[in-house]
Amino acid sequence: MISEFFYFTVKKGQELNLISNKVIGIDGTFLKANAEINNRASQKEINLLEKTIKKKNSLQKDLKNYFENKIKTSKINKILKKLNNPTKKLL
Repeated sequence: MISEFFYFTVKKGQELNLISNKVIGIDGTFLKANAEINNRASQKEINLLEKTIKKKNSLQKDLKNYFENKIKTSKINKILKKLNNPTKKLL
């Protein structure tokens, strides 16, 4: 499929006079997927976020205070310790 797409791309480029058919250079750089454990939120963390967000109590005020004024309470510290960085960004 990749080779077919490459062939189509080169052929279309020739038809539109964007490239000549005399010389073609190819870059074979491999890119690392951005799916490392440190770059994703686990289902457990997402469930914790859902429970946290749904609570209608002082925790909501604490969260608002944390994100607006960077004030950490003991409740906020407990939650943040359970989350990795991508999950904190979601929060």
